[in-house]
Amino acid sequence: MKRIISFILCFLLVLNFGVVLASAEEINGTWGTLNWVLDAEGTLTISGKGKINEINPYNDEAWSLYAEDIKTVIIENGVTYIGNRAFYDCSNLTDVTLADSVFAIGDEAFSSCNKLKNAPISNSIAHIGKDAFWGCHSLTSVTVSDSVQYIGNSPFNYCKSLTSINVSEANTHYYAVDGVLFCKDTSTLVQYPMSKTNTSYTIPEGTVTIGEFAFLKNTNLTDVTMPDSLTTVSKGAFSGCKSLESAIVGDNVTTIGNNAFNDCSSLKTVTLGNKVTLIDDFAFNECYDLESLNLGSSVTTIGQYAFSSCESLKHVTIPDSVVTIKEGAFSSCNGLESVIFGNNLKTIGKNAFIWCNALTKIIIPDNVTTIENMAFYDCDRLDYLYYTGSEEQWNAITIGPDSFYILEENHFFNYSPEAGDANMDGVVDNLDAVSVLKYSVDILYLTEASLNAADINGDGIADNLDAALILKHDAGLI
Repeated sequence: MKRIISFILCFLLVLNFGVVLASAEEINGTWGTLNWVLDAEGTLTISGKGKINEINPYNDEAWSLYAEDIKTVIIENGVTYIGNRAFYDCSNLTDVTLADSVFAIGDEAFSSCNKLKNAPISNSIAHIGKDAFWGCHSLTSVTVSDSVQYIGNSPFNYCKSLTSINVSEANTHYYAVDGVLFCKDTSTLVQYPMSKTNTSYTIPEGTVTIGEFAFLKNTNLTDVTMPDSLTTVSKGAFSGCKSLESAIVGDNVTTIGNNAFNDCSSLKTVTLGNKVTLIDDFAFNECYDLESLNLGSSVTTIGQYAFSSCESLKHVTIPDSVVTIKEGAFSSCNGLESVIFGNNLKTIGKNAFIWCNALTKIIIPDNVTTIENMAFYDCDRLDYLYYTGSEEQWNAITIGPDSFYILEENHFFNYSPEAGDANMDGVVDNLDAVSVLKYSVDILYLTEASLNAADINGDGIADNLDAALILKHDAGLI
C-alpha cells in the first residue's frame, strides 16, 4: 500500500510541476520550455531556450517548493528572461550566475533573498522589474550596468544593509549621484539606499518626481530639502522614515501620493506649497509627533486617513480650496482642539474626525452639503455646533447616522466670528494676533472667514496693523 501511495505522489509531482526525484541527492524538473536541476549542494541550474515563466511561490511551483535549499543559481545560455518572483524568498541564496542571453529580470524576481551578496546585473540586462531585489538584506552596494534601459519602482527597496547604488558612466538612461539612483528619461529619484547614513539630504534641482517608496524606512534622515523643479511625491516615498522631522514641499508639487509620509513618527512640521491639489490616502498617517500643518491654498481633496493618528496635532485650518474631506482623514487625532473649515467645503466623510477627543466645538460652513456617517463620532468633549447658514439650510444637509452627539439646544445658526477672532476659537486674544502675523509673512494660511475677522481696521488687508489692534484689545487698551 505504501508503494502505491509513493507512486501516486511522484506521479502528481510530475504531472503538476514537472518535478522528478532523480535520486536522494538530486531533484529535477521542467518549467515551461526550460529544464532545471537542484543538486545536493544547493546549486540550481536552469537550462534550455526561452524565458523563466512567472512563478507563484504560494502554489509551490517549479523549484519554489525547495526555496530554502537553494544556495547558488546558475542560468545557462539560451535562457532569456527571469520571470516575476522566479527566486522569491530563496532565503539561503548567496550567488547567482547569469548567461549573456538573459536580458530581463522580472518583478520581485529576487525578492526576500536575504543572503544574496551581489545583485546579478550583468552587461546583458536591459530590464529590471519592480521590487526586483526587495528585502535583499545582505546587499551593501549595487552597480547598474550600462545596458540597463528600464528599472521599475523601488527595485532595491527594504535592503537593510544597502548604503550606495552605482551606475556605469556609459549608461544613457540612469545615473547615480552620491550613491542615489536617478532616471535620466523621467527626471525621477528612483531609490535612496535604506542604510545611507546621511542625516540631511538635498534633492538635486531638476528632479521632477520622487519615485514610489524611494526613501522607504531610511531611519537616518532628519530633514530633506526638495527642489523647485519637483512636481510629484509618489506613493510611499518617505514611508517609515522615523527620524524625519520636517517636510517642506516645494511650490511646484501638485500631488502627495498615498502613504507618502506614512509612519514618519518624528515628523513635527509639514508645509505644503500652493500648487498641491491632492493629499492622497494615508499620506501622513501615524505621524504621531506632527504639531504644525500648513496645507497651502490649492488642495481640493484630503484623502482617506490622510492625517489619521496625528496625535500631537492641535489646530488645523482647512483651506477654502478643499471640497472633500474623505473617510477617516483626521480620525484618532486625540490632541486636536480646533478645526477651521474653508468656505467651499462640500463633504465631510465617514469617520473623518472620529475619536478626536479634544474637540469642544465645530463651525460648519454653509456650503457643506453632506456630513457622512460617524463623521464626529465619539468626540467625547464636542458639545457645541456653529453653522454659518440658516436653520433652514442646515436642515437641507444630508447628515448620516451617528455623525455627532450634540444637543439641539447647542446648535447655533447664522454664526459669524467676532472681529479680531482670526483663529475662530471664540476668543479675541494674543493668539489671534500671532495668526495674523504668521499670515502676513506667508507662514500660515487663513480662510476667507478668518481674514474677514482679522481685518480689524477694515482696510481689506490682514497685516501687522490689525495684529497690533488685536493685542491692544487683549490688553484692554481699546
